[in-house]
Amino acid sequence: MYAYGGGYDYNRFSVRKLAKLICQNLERRPAEINANKIFECVRNIYVHLKNGYSDNPEHYHIDVRMLLGVCLASAWFSIKQDSIIRGFANEQGWV
Repeated sequence: MYAYGGGYDYNRFSVRKLAKLICQNLERRPAEINANKIFECVRNIYVHLKNGYSDNPEHYHIDVRMLLGVCLASAWFSIKQDSIIRGFANEQGWV
């Protein structure tokens, strides 16, 4: 069972919520969830980390690391998207 409200408004203030959604459905993405839109949310979240905004949430670095790890463990993304996510993790020295 998963909690998905139908929106794609995941941002730097809802990283844990997005990681939980993916983690609860690690091996099979529910058909009603658009993986491309989720990937864009992940990408935007990473860009906020990379840009180092001063108003990023506390422990943002740790939360994004968790999100990228969950994404890499999932079967949600295309080979290209997975490669990009792995690149994000590599840039941070996490992989």
